Amino acid sequence: MKIVNFRKIETAGILVAAFDVQFQPLIVRGITLCRKDNGETWISEPAEKFTGRDGNDAWKKHVNITDEALKSEIRRQAIALLDGEAPSSDGKCPF
Repeated sequence: MKIVNFRKIETAGILVAAFDVQFQPLIVRGITLCRKDNGETWISEPAEKFTGRDGNDAWKKHVNITDEALKSEIRRQAIALLDGEAPSSDGKCPF
């Protein structure tokens, strides 16, 4: 697994980066890294905004990462890239 197409975002509130994750032979596009002012940081899987029957906006995820260890590893590598470091990776696909 490795992060590709990493892009810092500076003027979008808590959204600080967008990137893709490459698992050989699969690429998941459109993952984002978010950070609050208190330093709390998390990733958000690719999603699509829609308007529900009640008229309220909601988001439908296209990909849902259910493995917390994998989610943590993606977050760790994205933070390293955001901080200008080269993230280490074993390159293995987790599935």
